[in-house]
Amino acid sequence: MEVFNTLTFLAEGDCKKLNKVIEEFEKYCNPRKNLIWERHIFNTRNQLIGETIDQYVTDLRNKVNTSEYGNITDSLIKDCLVCGITSDKPDQDYSNNQASH
Repeated sequence: MEVFNTLTFLAEGDCKKLNKVIEEFEKYCNPRKNLIWERHIFNTRNQLIGETIDQYVTDLRNKVNTSEYGNITDSLIKDCLVCGITSDKPDQDYSNNQASH
């Protein structure tokens, strides 16, 4: 009840509508996403020692999904590959990775 009493409803009577109450509880329980932080995590992600290109790209794809970059995500992933790869043979690994996708 303590949480319910702190919820704010837009229209009078919404506090008696189950779908509106659930919506407000979800807003309360689900933390807001910090878009700047999500983008920082994506943009500073480098390949880890021992991590394969496929593992690296998979993690980049997962991270870019939370960054809300829209239709430029593939281009950004390629930029991260160029800047964050640690492989001894990045050109060959990258070419092989692109051929398989």
